[in-house]
Amino acid sequence: MGKATIAALTQVVFQNRAKLDEIADPNTTNGRASAPGTVTMLVETEPARFPSLQGAVDETRAAGVLVTLVARFVFMKPRITAKITPGLTGAGKQKIQNDMIAALEAFVDALASGDPAKGQDMIDAIKKVKDVTGVVIVDVRTSRSVPGQEGSDPLVEALAPAIQAVNAQDANALRAAIKSVIDAETPALLPSGRRDPDRSVIQGLDAAGKPTGQQATDTQIETGKFQVVPPAGFSIALDMEPADICCRKADMPTKTDRILSYLPGHSPDRTASPGIVRGGGYVRE
Repeated sequence: MGKATIAALTQVVFQNRAKLDEIADPNTTNGRASAPGTVTMLVETEPARFPSLQGAVDETRAAGVLVTLVARFVFMKPRITAKITPGLTGAGKQKIQNDMIAALEAFVDALASGDPAKGQDMIDAIKKVKDVTGVVIVDVRTSRSVPGQEGSDPLVEALAPAIQAVNAQDANALRAAIKSVIDAETPALLPSGRRDPDRSVIQGLDAAGKPTGQQATDTQIETGKFQVVPPAGFSIALDMEPADICCRKADMPTKTDRILSYLPGHSPDRTASPGIVRGGGYVRE
C-alpha cells in the first residue's frame, strides 16, 4: 500500500471533521496488518457525518483497494407505542411513523460524542410530530460496535488461546499452533463492523432525573425515566424502522360524554390521562 494512499485517506478524514484513531494496512506491524489490498480505519465521528465520510473515503481510495471504515457507535432501537389522531388512512399512518423516526434522528444527530440520550427528551421530540397525541417507549434495544481492544497486542491476544489449546510439553504442537496464528489470513483484533448487544448503557433515572447508577428497569423505560449513556469516545446512532412503532387510535368520547361535558359541574378534568373520562368530561392531551 503506497504512502500516498494512506496520507490521502488520513487527510480526507480530517477534512470531514472526524478523528482518525487507528489505521491498518498490509504494512502495519505488531499483528495489526490488514489483508493485501485492504485498509481498515477506526474513526471517531458523529452519526450524521458518517455517510458523507464513507462517501469521501470511497472517492479517495486507490483503485482496487478495499477500505473498511469503522466508528465507535452505540446503536439504539426504541420500541414505541404512539396514540394518533383517529380517521387517518394507511398512508397517513406510515407518514406519521416516518416523521417520528425523522424527529428522533434529528434529536440523536444533535448529540455530541459521549452525550446521553434521555428517554423524556426522546418522548418530547416525538410528541412534536403532527397527529401524535401520546407516546410510550415500551422497550429499548442497544448494541455496541466492536472497534477492537485498545491497548492490547493483537498478536499476543491471538497466540494465548492457541497455545493454551495444545500440550505445552509438545514442542511440535506449540510450533504448529504459533505458525497457524502467524499464517492466518484474518488479522487478529482489527476494527470490525460487528455489533454486540449491550444493555448496560441503558441506565435508570430517579424521580428528580438524576442517574441511579443502575440499569434501567422496564417501568423506568416505560415512564421515560432512563437514559442511554455511551462509553467515552462513542456516539449514539439511531437504528430504527417503521416496524418498531405501533400506532393506535386515540380514544374518542362517546355521545353521552360529549353531552355531559356541557352540563354544569361536569367540566373536563385536564389532569387525567388521555382518553380517561372524569366528571363526565373527556380528557384529551
